[in-house]
Amino acid sequence: MELVLFSASMTGVFMLANARVGGMLERYGQPYGRVRLIVHGLLCFTIVAGYGVTVDLFQSVPYRKVFAMTAFIVTGATLLVNVGTGFFLLSGRTRNKVLIMVHRIASLIMLFSIVFGIGFLRLKL
Repeated sequence: MELVLFSASMTGVFMLANARVGGMLERYGQPYGRVRLIVHGLLCFTIVAGYGVTVDLFQSVPYRKVFAMTAFIVTGATLLVNVGTGFFLLSGRTRNKVLIMVHRIASLIMLFSIVFGIGFLRLKL
């Protein structure tokens, strides 16, 4: 159980760091700096890997926590949306405001859902 909490917590920390770098990308605008863009991409890959490890470790929890699993499923769905919109934003030549808004909202939902997942894991239900 502690390994699941640690993995989910570290994934959340990487999400916060990635949100910070993403905010810097937006603030400085296009053309994006290579270093910031590479760091944003690498942090995204660590989030995907951390999410995979968290879900894998969650399978070994002897008793299933339905609310925590639901929160992690929401995290995975929004992670897919984030990666997809990120690729579209990266490949586009113009700034698509709808995609940017979807990317931001999915990031917030993803961060809140992993925080709720950690909270539900900590509860003694």
